[in-house]
Amino acid sequence: MSNIMLVTSGKGGAGKSTVSVNLAYSLINQNKSVVIVELDSGLRCLDVMLGIDNVVYDLGDVLSGACSVSAALVSPIEKLNIIAAPANVDFEINPERFKKLCEFLSSKFDVVIIDTPAGIGEKLQCAAISANTALIVTNTTSVSTRGAEKAAEAVVDAGVNDVKLIINRVEKEEDKRYLPDLDAIIDQIGAQLVAVIPEDKLLSKNPLERTKKEIKQSLGVKAFLNLSERLNGKNVPLIIK
Repeated sequence: MSNIMLVTSGKGGAGKSTVSVNLAYSLINQNKSVVIVELDSGLRCLDVMLGIDNVVYDLGDVLSGACSVSAALVSPIEKLNIIAAPANVDFEINPERFKKLCEFLSSKFDVVIIDTPAGIGEKLQCAAISANTALIVTNTTSVSTRGAEKAAEAVVDAGVNDVKLIINRVEKEEDKRYLPDLDAIIDQIGAQLVAVIPEDKLLSKNPLERTKKEIKQSLGVKAFLNLSERLNGKNVPLIIK
């Protein structure tokens, strides 16, 4: 498994941050240590999604030298840490400093997940020069797949050779309509399909607040477990229902 992965979607609304959180949680359940670095300046959400209310320092503070890396790490559960996005929407991230930060984090954690903002601008380029693998998230709409296509092109142009595709938020009633066209989506985006994630409200719930019964019954949780195992090189099936 590449230990620095960016998660992007090109277009907003595909569920990129939800993918980052659920993938991280699946990985720590496989005894991996994970840090999520959030790049969405001024619009951070990972702290809310994970029920964190004690963010003091953020990515902007680290990159400006206002605090140490360890001071910015917040851990909602053992083996999972986050570095929250800069609170200042206008903060400009220095690509070289960010790359050095990711390299440092990769020496301390098994996996670094870079949660990018939507779009194909400077922050995606910044993430791309720091990552070994890009996970492109799309849903089945034409708007989302076109955004994913542009994001995939952008990360390849930035030098990322390992580009993988996650088709997210597949509605049960849409399965017969869309699943036969998975090959068309893959061909359009030009990336290896590694997961098909069903629409599942539980995936938006703080993982720490899920009950054992909910987890056991959730096809979405199972899909993310399979995704984490596939990224680890195991031969496990895609979940397509």
